Amino acid sequence: MKISVVINTYNAERLLDECLQSVKQAYEILICDMYSTDKTVEIAERYGCKIYYHEKIDIVDAARDFIIEKAAGDWVLILDADEIVPENLWNSLNSYAENPEPDKLVVGIARKNWFIDGFLTCIGDDYQIRFCKNGHLKYGEGKVHVPPQPVDTKIFYLPSKEGAFVHYAYSNFASFLEKQNIYTSGELEKIPTPRGGGSSVFKLLRIMKSKFLKPYFKNRAYKDGFRGFVWYFYNGVYFVNIYIKNSEKYISLSGSKGIKIE
Repeated sequence: MKISVVINTYNAERLLDECLQSVKQAYEILICDMYSTDKTVEIAERYGCKIYYHEKIDIVDAARDFIIEKAAGDWVLILDADEIVPENLWNSLNSYAENPEPDKLVVGIARKNWFIDGFLTCIGDDYQIRFCKNGHLKYGEGKVHVPPQPVDTKIFYLPSKEGAFVHYAYSNFASFLEKQNIYTSGELEKIPTPRGGGSSVFKLLRIMKSKFLKPYFKNRAYKDGFRGFVWYFYNGVYFVNIYIKNSEKYISLSGSKGIKIE
């Protein structure tokens, strides 16, 4: 089976070489670049990638649909430029493509996430819907954390023991915070603006209890030490930021001109 690999990029030189090296045996590699200003395109050219361009957008769903439509392979593997495909995962995907379950032509793949100084075990297998028979997966929502949808088929979840992406999402903590800011702003499109007030300290405390403390202990994140604590603490902060931004949106729509400084 011919497998096309598609990758969306913007200033992705940090790990692109390692990413492309891990899938160099693919039938073709297609890059959808958002006009990078670093060496991204130069690296992609060295691997003989087919390069297409798309306007820069924060949520890449539309760009993913755009590049998937260009793929000529029987199956398509969708990657981020900070993900590595180990040999056992590549072999497992090839095997599944050769003999798939007839009603499951989309595959969920586990992911190992590196954060600060090691891999996180407290968030489980972190499945991503990233492998499909060509024409059977659609992105297009353009909203944060809305998964792609299978088209006329179901999802097969590849057991993590048969392979998992290796994901190095953040070059440093500052990049982690930058992405949180982008994603929390994107989340506002999925929730209604509150009709009243929407600014309660007790609500913030409840959010931190449900999104930080409960999952931290439930998932035994303390076993991941410092990185586990930071991950779930900022999971709580993530939802606090959404609440605050939504409250700010309500204040703006209600006609307030903000704080008067004298």
